[in-house]
Amino acid sequence: MVRTTIVRRLALVAATAGLLSAAATASAFTDISGVAGEKEILALKNEGVLSGVGGDRFDPNAPLTVAQSIALVLKGLDLRQPAGTTDSDATDGSKPWYADVLNTAAHFGLPVDPGLAVDAPTTREQFARLLAAAVDKKGPFARIMIYLSFADENMVDPEAVDAVQALLVWKIAELDAQNRFRPKETVTRAEAAVWLYRAREFVRTNRPVSDDPAADDADRRDVRVVVENIYPEVDRVTLDWGLKPNPGYAVFITAVEFPQERKAVVRYRLATPDPGRFYAQVVVHAKATTYVPHGYEVVAVPENAPSSGSGGSKGSDG
Repeated sequence: MVRTTIVRRLALVAATAGLLSAAATASAFTDISGVAGEKEILALKNEGVLSGVGGDRFDPNAPLTVAQSIALVLKGLDLRQPAGTTDSDATDGSKPWYADVLNTAAHFGLPVDPGLAVDAPTTREQFARLLAAAVDKKGPFARIMIYLSFADENMVDPEAVDAVQALLVWKIAELDAQNRFRPKETVTRAEAAVWLYRAREFVRTNRPVSDDPAADDADRRDVRVVVENIYPEVDRVTLDWGLKPNPGYAVFITAVEFPQERKAVVRYRLATPDPGRFYAQVVVHAKATTYVPHGYEVVAVPENAPSSGSGGSKGSDG
């Protein structure tokens, strides 16, 4: 009796597993096995970004039209107009399906050439421009100021150069085995899916650069003050901003004040990369050091903070 019960349970588990396997197979595309980008395509499908063609097919090697490319980028990076701002509200079928797509692209200022037919195939450099502009709408994001050279760089349209460089530096796009980008070739559905997947991951894992004062406050809070006693009467004060992606980031101590007995105020300035300069791809530790009498309370404040020194970061023993 016990053996019969066990067998029945095992049969039930096997049947359930078979049903789950069949459901998973049914929900997957049937024409992407072994295709470069299979993992990314499946991930985007599971996240509701891709719907494929004809139900269970993705047609990975087919080209994307201009309208399809714009729609894919907008959906993949969740760029939507605020409610009530679209002028494509017809419900009688008089407007084509891509009317809202073009309207939304215009709203976000995406680089869509008005002279292109919406059903024309999209080239790799055109898709790069669309995708880089859309990523920037989720940022902007910092970019290491380097130029990556490749075999067919002279074939890239001047208006697409910056976008291609951005995608290569951000590792969203990559060159082929012959060190080519192939800008004039039509982007395939599989290639576009891979780039979009990486773009979504990039946006998810990177912090945007901001001119918002609140963001500046966050940067200042990231500066750690370390006080170390190095001689009987001397303490070393280090302002540590942490690891940064290039030498354009730095901390400068601009003054040390002693407004009260046994209190030191260290004023500092944070430097960020100059957009017009190129920086080596080398991680730096942004920090600066000064010295104060031993036993003083140390407060670090931005160089333009009020003279009271309130609101700064207090030092701690290292």
